[in-house]
Amino acid sequence: MNSRQERRLLLAVGFVILLGLAFLIWSIDAQRASQVPVDVGGKSILVYGASEQQIVAIQSSFTFLQQPVKESVTAIYVLDTSESYRHFGDSGFVGDCHSSGEICIVSHYFDYRIIWHEASHAYTYTLSYAFKKEWLEAAGRIHYGAYAVDAGFPRDGILTSYGSTDWREDVAEWVAEIYSFISHLEYYISHLEHGSFCRGAVFNMIVDMSDPRYHQKLKFLLKWEFISEENYNHIKPLFE
Repeated sequence: MNSRQERRLLLAVGFVILLGLAFLIWSIDAQRASQVPVDVGGKSILVYGASEQQIVAIQSSFTFLQQPVKESVTAIYVLDTSESYRHFGDSGFVGDCHSSGEICIVSHYFDYRIIWHEASHAYTYTLSYAFKKEWLEAAGRIHYGAYAVDAGFPRDGILTSYGSTDWREDVAEWVAEIYSFISHLEYYISHLEHGSFCRGAVFNMIVDMSDPRYHQKLKFLLKWEFISEENYNHIKPLFE
C-alpha cells in the first residue's frame, strides 16, 4: 500500500468515526428532547419515550407507593423492541432497574405491575445490608435459583416462580403482588368471601397459610416502608 492509499484509508476511517459521533450526539439530543418531567406525588421524575396514556398510568401507579419508594426512582425509560435489545443485550428482558434508580420498561409489556416491581428494586438499592440479612433470615433454609420453573408457587414463603430466582426478585414480586391485590381489593374480597378462585390473586393460591415465612416477609415490608400499615392490615388476615 503506497502513501496515497494510506491517506485515503485514514480519511475513510476518520469519516466513519465522525458519522458515528454525529449519530451518537443526535441520539442523545433526541432522547433528551423526548424526556418530560412527570409529577408522581411529591416528586418529579424524568420519563422518556412514554405515550400520554403511559404517563397517566405511571402517575396512577405511583399513588400506591410509599414515599421512600417514590424517592428512590430517578427516571423511567419506556423502550421499543429494538431499543430494548440494545439496552438489555437480551430480548428476553421486559424490565430492568439500575442501581441509580433508573427504570427501563419495554413498551409492549408496560403495566402497573412492572412499575411496582422495578420501583421496589430501586428502593432496595438504597437500603443497608441489614435489610438483606433480615429478609434472608425470614426466607429460611431455601436456595434461590434452585427451584424448577414448575415447582408450584406460592410455596416456602415465595409467591412466584420468578421470585424464587433471587432474593431481590422475591422482594420485588412480593411488592408487586401486594399492590396488584390492593388495587383490585373489592374484586378480590368479593371472590374470597364466596370461596371462589380469583385469577391473579396469588394470595388466594397459598396452600400452607400456616407457614410463618409469609407473615414474616409481610412484616418486614411494612418495617422497611415498602408498604403502608393500611396495606399490611389488608393482607395480614389472609395468613391468619
